Amino acid sequence: MYATNGDIGYAGMYAASEIDGAYYSYVRNVAVRLTHLKSWAYFSRYWQGRQLTPSDWFSDGTYIYIPASAFSDILMEVFRIDSTTWYGNAYNRYTYLYSQPHGYTAFKGPGLSANVTEGADSATNYEGWPYDWPGTWSLYATGVTFVRGASCRVDDFPNVVMLPLITANQLRQGGTSRAGFSVTIQC
Repeated sequence: MYATNGDIGYAGMYAASEIDGAYYSYVRNVAVRLTHLKSWAYFSRYWQGRQLTPSDWFSDGTYIYIPASAFSDILMEVFRIDSTTWYGNAYNRYTYLYSQPHGYTAFKGPGLSANVTEGADSATNYEGWPYDWPGTWSLYATGVTFVRGASCRVDDFPNVVMLPLITANQLRQGGTSRAGFSVTIQC
């Protein structure tokens, strides 16, 4: 099961209308979107589930083993938005220290206390937290720093720069391989 942190205004309660599937964050003009990569579904306030199938696990007749690869990677995207409807921080420089996660992963099944319901609002449906919720997705204490001020934009650059072939032996002897390219920057 997976959902945004629906009971927190800065971490998954309010959808940012400018970006599909994104929610306001603690930082002014910043929205966060989480994507469950096995289903390609955006996290939302409303619980979604992905049921494991027998092809996801291995059984030795006594135990069922579920490898980590059965679970989904999560993509976290951070967007600059124009809206300032919800935020808690508007400093010109801010290292992200707001501790609330943007989303959760919960395990649901026999013998587990998580009893979140698919389609239920995560703002009020959070049974089993935190015991059967093994994953949170957050920018907290990751070193992510938001800076508001002058910036530059790269307008023109080559997608690929082809270097002339050179052998490993030539490189070991101090040889080089070079190719020119240009980049246009507007500040």
